[in-house]
Amino acid sequence: MASKLTLVFAAVVLACLGVAVAAPHDEQLNAYSYGCSSLSLEYLRQQIQICTKNVPGSRYFNPGWTCGVEVSSALRGGSSCSLERAPALLNRCLERYYLDGAASQRCLQGAIDNGSCC
Repeated sequence: MASKLTLVFAAVVLACLGVAVAAPHDEQLNAYSYGCSSLSLEYLRQQIQICTKNVPGSRYFNPGWTCGVEVSSALRGGSSCSLERAPALLNRCLERYYLDGAASQRCLQGAIDNGSCC
């Protein structure tokens, strides 16, 4: 009886392993191994906070922190780390809160272009 139970258990494990290996791998599932590194994203969040320091906020809303998290989360996925999208994503985030993001977008683009960011 024990050998039959062991055999059934082994068959179930092999079946599950076969399904896991044969399943297509989605990019979002592997985002942390292929996207931007966590250190690059941390530097990007810090640079966004620097670039948005003159954007008006409120006591309970910090646009630099909020948009920094949103932009870095958007860049985390994918098969490569393309920081070139970050300024446009920052501008879109700020505009969503009815804030002018043009100066912040230029600031972030300049930091990426001259290599001082990320």
